[in-house]
Amino acid sequence: MTNSLSGKTAILGIGAQKAGTTWLFNYLNACRVLACSPLKEMHFFDARCRRDLCGGFDTRSFETALQNLNSMANINAIRSNSMLQARIDRIQMIFSSAAYLDHFRRITPPEVNHFCEITPSYSLLRTDGFEFIKSMMGSNGIKVKFIMLLRDPVERHWSHVRFQQNQSSHFDAKRDFVETLEQPGFLERTRYDLTIQNLMSVFGREDVYFEFYERMFDSGRLERLMTFLGLPFHKPDLARRKNVSAEIGGLRDSDRLLAISKYKSVYDFCHEFFHGQLPNTWLKHMAMPSDA
Repeated sequence: MTNSLSGKTAILGIGAQKAGTTWLFNYLNACRVLACSPLKEMHFFDARCRRDLCGGFDTRSFETALQNLNSMANINAIRSNSMLQARIDRIQMIFSSAAYLDHFRRITPPEVNHFCEITPSYSLLRTDGFEFIKSMMGSNGIKVKFIMLLRDPVERHWSHVRFQQNQSSHFDAKRDFVETLEQPGFLERTRYDLTIQNLMSVFGREDVYFEFYERMFDSGRLERLMTFLGLPFHKPDLARRKNVSAEIGGLRDSDRLLAISKYKSVYDFCHEFFHGQLPNTWLKHMAMPSDA
């Protein structure tokens, strides 16, 4: 690998899941002076630093690569398939951390100064995970800029639960909602307070762009994001959404109040951190009783 990444900027999207990350990735991927991995979600730092919740992504990288390979008709199709090549790069990362940056050296042209991936479960990283990112990037002369999208905690959790129902025939969103409030896979992805505190203990406020899902689909706000990233603004397709969880009816009032109570510390932290400038949905939930 001769293409140096020194002096370039890594853009890392760190969540939250079900907060518009796929839409944002597609928007950024249309930028001609940004190298986005064919794999929107690399699952490198989470699989390495949060093996308790994310270790399975290493195994999944083998499975998806084999599925991709089996769908190829011939060797020419294999050689020209950028997604398969990216998946093979991802498998290499299991054996060597250096393979992560090797992947971006391969896909980033010398004249392009920014590269990007968005993995929502990076929101699960603790301080040691962000310290690992800082060390890896810093030792290679790479700047880092983070994007963190936040969605109303209850609405994010409810969307995640509905998404899980789409993925599993054994899961019922309404029946199992209360149980998910105690499951780390759902709960920790909504603990924005912990993510922000862990991130801010390692990186400066100037390194992070925060945006609310409820406000992000706006040309003016996207233009501010691109300015922060040092990239040219281009007109977004605001009508296009990805990975919208199927509607299955509203959340029961009693479950909503229970969830508000569960996430009270998150609401309180964000209200203080963002100086009270929260979207209306957040403020509405904060005003509701939190003792179901």
